[in-house]
Amino acid sequence: MDKIKSLKIFFSISCHEAVDDAIISSYLVKKNFKNHKIFTNLTITKKNSLHKKINYSNYFDGITEASVPNIDKNLKSYYFQNIGSIRLFNSIINSGKVAKKKNYDFIIYLNSGSWIINSSKILKILNIMSSKKYLFASRVQTFLNGKAIYFDDHFLVVNLKNKLSSKTFNISPYSRAYLPIDFFYGGIHKNLFSWYSMFPKNSLFVYSDLGHAHDEYGKAGARFIPLSWDNDNLLLHSNSRYKHVFPLRKKYLSLLNFNIDDDNIANIINSWPDTWIYKIKKTKHNNSFIFFYDLNLISKLKIKIKKMLINKISNYYPVSKIKIGKIS
Repeated sequence: MDKIKSLKIFFSISCHEAVDDAIISSYLVKKNFKNHKIFTNLTITKKNSLHKKINYSNYFDGITEASVPNIDKNLKSYYFQNIGSIRLFNSIINSGKVAKKKNYDFIIYLNSGSWIINSSKILKILNIMSSKKYLFASRVQTFLNGKAIYFDDHFLVVNLKNKLSSKTFNISPYSRAYLPIDFFYGGIHKNLFSWYSMFPKNSLFVYSDLGHAHDEYGKAGARFIPLSWDNDNLLLHSNSRYKHVFPLRKKYLSLLNFNIDDDNIANIINSWPDTWIYKIKKTKHNNSFIFFYDLNLISKLKIKIKKMLINKISNYYPVSKIKIGKIS
C-alpha cells in the first residue's frame, strides 16, 4: 500500500439492483483503505430491494434512496428522457454535499460493479490532486479520435479541500449540469461534461483513457460494459447482467493483496461459475495481469461477423486512444 498520509475519504456507491456487487465494492474499499478514515454510502434506486437477511451496516456506513429534484412540469419530460442518469447525477451532488459537510478530504464515486482491486494507484491520484490542486479526477472514453468524449461516472474523484469545492455541489437543478445538451443519447456522461465545464480549465485531471483498458477478450479499447479492466490503475468495472463475465471477475479478484475473510462475500463469489465456453488465459502487462477468454479461429470469425452486423445496424464506433493531456 502506498505510503501516503492518512486521509479522510468518502465513498459513494450507487446501485440499481445489483446489491451483491455493491456489497463487494464496499468490502474491497474497507479492506484496501484500512489505513485511512473512510465512510461508505450506498445510494440505491429502491430501498425495498435490499435483502432483509443481510445486516447492511456491516458493509455501509449509510444508505439512502435515489431521488429526482423537484422542477417545473414543463421540464420534467426532459428529465424523463434518461431518468436513471438524473437519479445518478443527483446522488453525486447530494452525497458530495454530505461528504463536504462531514469534512472529508475526497469523495470517490463508484457503482455496484466498480471494484478497486488495489488502492496504490488511486492513492497516487489523490496525492497528485492535492499537490496540483485539481478539483476533479476522471477517466474518459473517446470515439472518432477524440471528437466524441464520454466522461466515466465510475472511479470519479472530487477534491473536497480544493478552494472551489464549496461551489462544486451548489448547483441548481435548472442548470446545464442537470439539463445538458444531448441528454437523450449522452445521459450521465453529458451531465458530467456540463458539470466539469462550469469550472476553470485547470480543475480537471484526466487520469485514464479507456482506449487502453481491456475487455473480456483481452482487446484494448474496452467499453464501460460488459467488462473493462484498467490495468494501469488496477480498477475493474463489470456488469452483473452479463453472466459470461463472472469467471473473469473471479480471476481479477485473485489479484487482491489480502484474503477474503467475510463469509457472505466468499459465498457470493463461490456461487459464480469458474468457466465459460472459452478457456481463460492470463498475460502479464505493466506489472499486473490481464485475464481474458481465448477464442479459437472459428469463434473469432463468428464474433467478427456479429460485430460487423451490429456495427452496420447501430453505427457502432470503436473506442479511440488519445493523448489525455489534450482534454482538460
